[in-house]
Amino acid sequence: MAEDMQANGISITRNQAYKWLQECNRQSFFDLGYAKRLRSALVFSSLDSIQVLADHLIRHFTSCGSLIDADTAFRRVINPTTYTWSAIISAHAKLGRGDAAFYLFNKMLQSNCKVDHYVFLSLLKACLNLSYVRSVHHYIFHTGLQSVSVGNSLIDTYAKLGSFEEARVVFDKLLVPDVVSCNSIIAACTQYSKLFQAVDYFLKMLAKGIQPDDVTFSNTLVACSSLGTIKKGRLIHHHIIEMDFQSLANVGTSLADMYGKCGSVGDLLNTFESLPYRDVVSWGTLISGCAQCGQTDLTRKYFSEMQKEGFLPNEVTFTSIFAACSNAGNIDEGCMYLKLMTSDFGLKPTLHHCLCIIDLLARAGKLVEAETMMQDLGSSTTVAWRSLLSASKTYGNVKLGERCFNNLLVLDPSNASGYIMMSDIYLDAGMPEAACKIDELREKYARKTIEISRILRQIKKDLQQRNDLGYH
Repeated sequence: MAEDMQANGISITRNQAYKWLQECNRQSFFDLGYAKRLRSALVFSSLDSIQVLADHLIRHFTSCGSLIDADTAFRRVINPTTYTWSAIISAHAKLGRGDAAFYLFNKMLQSNCKVDHYVFLSLLKACLNLSYVRSVHHYIFHTGLQSVSVGNSLIDTYAKLGSFEEARVVFDKLLVPDVVSCNSIIAACTQYSKLFQAVDYFLKMLAKGIQPDDVTFSNTLVACSSLGTIKKGRLIHHHIIEMDFQSLANVGTSLADMYGKCGSVGDLLNTFESLPYRDVVSWGTLISGCAQCGQTDLTRKYFSEMQKEGFLPNEVTFTSIFAACSNAGNIDEGCMYLKLMTSDFGLKPTLHHCLCIIDLLARAGKLVEAETMMQDLGSSTTVAWRSLLSASKTYGNVKLGERCFNNLLVLDPSNASGYIMMSDIYLDAGMPEAACKIDELREKYARKTIEISRILRQIKKDLQQRNDLGYH
């Protein structure tokens, strides 16, 4: 329509352009060619510098992944408003141009345009490391723009970039946290293995009268699964029933996963049977739970039933099965499913699948088999060799330990853990001179890593003592 009018020398009106752009954004119809033609029509009609139209164009070009066109639309605006600045900053943040987003933010400040919390939400998405987050946090603190949504974004960003303590400080200083705030801190606790704290935050939110949602229960159940404490898991289950969340598939699947990892087959089966509908994820959870509990017959039974119900196992299903077999020490079962994966389902084992099986073999003392599998599958990664080196230490296999250590020297000579394990292997074998040589190598090649580890520990200690940045 717009290009036809332009071809006939007819200008479009502001209302027509606004209606078309608004309708495209409302229906999520994002077509780069269409957006470019519409911008051309706006230029032809001398409407491209109108702020509200530019805002919609920037959003449209961003959704199409074209920063160049979004920037062009932005530059045509004579006096950008806060919303326009927020749109272009958000565009660069969404499309991976964090530095450019901060450059634009500085330009916005220089223009004396008012900053609002939407700008900060966009900036936090652009943060590449903790120094960026702290800079934004500092500015938020001093401008007084301390909305709950900004606080929630700060929690997520700190956790994502490696600082649980700063995420915790932000949460603890929120005046009125909401369910999203609680979900964020519980997820952060789980991410950093602060599992008891995750459950504690869940109980605190209930005490404050904050209504949980399905995400809250799923995140808290993940913490209970990792803890392996069925008592806390049943407490969460009680609240799920009390608040009528048991019919939600994601909550039910998380419950089943928790019971499987806590070793309660009966609760696992009852939870699975009560699911309103089943998909490949819930079937995979049931099967891996049975495998983890060492229930070989049940594992095979439900693996077969899953296929009868029309669900084929995928890579994630097998990852869960292998991990469960590894935890249960069930070698034969793990190897059987590895063969089925390739022969019956045509799935190529990923590196993670291989690592699970290698870990399974190593834990069971099948060190030669684990090494052979690594060589056959080409799994020459530091994680795999380090896992096998650890098993060599456990079983006192000096020769295999030396082969693992030599591979680690090639792949990652600066990592101290390999040197330490190899030195311990020699000491346990009554070879102190060989252990001393390894220690000398560690001092020479891994000192930098050790120093970095010391610095990181000091930083963590300092962060725990910090109480001068956050919400008051």
